[in-house]
Amino acid sequence: PTNRKLYEALARTASPSREAMLALANDVMMCSNPKTCWWNGGNVLKTFLEGTRRLEVRNQLIVSLDDETHNFCLGFGGINSLRLEMPVPSAQQKTRGANMISTLKYGLIKQALLMGYSILVVDLDLVFLKNPFDHLHRDADIEVSTDGFTQMWARGSLGSVHEPKMGWGAGGLYVQHFTLNVGCAYMRPT
Repeated sequence: PTNRKLYEALARTASPSREAMLALANDVMMCSNPKTCWWNGGNVLKTFLEGTRRLEVRNQLIVSLDDETHNFCLGFGGINSLRLEMPVPSAQQKTRGANMISTLKYGLIKQALLMGYSILVVDLDLVFLKNPFDHLHRDADIEVSTDGFTQMWARGSLGSVHEPKMGWGAGGLYVQHFTLNVGCAYMRPT
């Protein structure tokens, strides 16, 4: 049932080229509960939606994990919100509210890709200055931001190993990256 709901929502939301922006949200993003809102107030979801509305991003889907968030999105007007019941994995149970839901996006991404949709998965604390779909290269299976703080760490560096005891297979190349930040990642169903 969850996959069917996701498919129907993506069919309504995605652009003609089958691209959609996907974000997960719960009441923590609205900072409605001071016990779970550690950043001292502010409705992150509202700020995000105002920004994407200003940029006319029409192919975004907010996956709402509670009724309050879903109703907020519907009341915002023109927002595609899909209400899903998704249990938080046990490994994430005792973490902050936003962190608890972060692992849930991977299952949704997998299903959307299997359904043939390209997905730009985003965290709600992003601020876009321009419509991100106008600036994707679409020349790789995955385009992702990095937390690299130098050119070498941000773009990756090529390295090699050589172990003579391995005979003809003694050499190997690898690419070393700093942490990839999946708070903003574009994935194609290739």
